Amino acid sequence: QYHFLITPDWLLLGKGEMFLPPPARDAITIPRIPVLGRDPAGFPERFEEEVIEYISPPQAPHNAYGLIVHGDSMLPTLRDGDYVLFIADGDYKTGDVLVVNDEWGKSMVKRYQVKPDGEAWLTSDNAEYPSFKPNEHWQIVGKVIDLWRRIKF
Repeated sequence: QYHFLITPDWLLLGKGEMFLPPPARDAITIPRIPVLGRDPAGFPERFEEEVIEYISPPQAPHNAYGLIVHGDSMLPTLRDGDYVLFIADGDYKTGDVLVVNDEWGKSMVKRYQVKPDGEAWLTSDNAEYPSFKPNEHWQIVGKVIDLWRRIKF
């Protein structure tokens, strides 16, 4: 992970030096989060081959990864083009939004649901898409912890 030590005066006022040397106490640490084009098999050990860009959302944990949402299956919660930040975390509960890979390696974002009989299902927030039970070839990659949306004016 890369970190930049940017001075608050430069960031807020555009004055002074942009970067400070590492032991500076008044610097802001900004994480550099890798955005993956898709999640490769063997994630996270081989993620570097799928990095398409880096983003620096404020207050993102340094162990996060990014993924761009494609399609409308998670509307109204997530829009096409949104960035989701996720962490590799094995503690999933009903209602969590997850990044998963299907048996062909396609990455998608779905909501995790445990039915009353104990079976896990993946659902979309958009009611036009059906829920489904993943098979043993599916891989849960991580839990979505934040959304980053670019707004263009």
